[in-house]
Amino acid sequence: STIRAVWICCSAFVSGAAAYQVYAFMRPRLMPRGHTPGGPVKVHRSILDAIGNTPLIRLNSLSDATGCEILGKAEFLNPGGSVKDRVALQIVTEALADGRLKPNGLVTEGTVGSTGVSLAMVTAALGCRCHVVM
Repeated sequence: STIRAVWICCSAFVSGAAAYQVYAFMRPRLMPRGHTPGGPVKVHRSILDAIGNTPLIRLNSLSDATGCEILGKAEFLNPGGSVKDRVALQIVTEALADGRLKPNGLVTEGTVGSTGVSLAMVTAALGCRCHVVM
């Protein structure tokens, strides 16, 4: 039979049970520094290289209840803790590439949340400045 998959972002979980499953799955993987179960740790050249490639995690209770393979995308494992890290990286790199943003240029964002964190992280790594207005 064909496995049906539903891709949901961890930040959009509607079930506490699903969120707990992600926590229970990731808990043994979030070990203290230097502890490397299963092999060496991948070392990134830049914080930007750590954005993306977050794991998919099977949500057992939802998969069993629906008869479908339900997977959660663990976007909280991006360096800024949010799916918005990907968006910020794309926006800033495109703006630098097409000249809308210059090196040491200023990005201003009105936000009260993770978008500002992501933009501040990405702009700092790419040699730009960021002002977040709340």
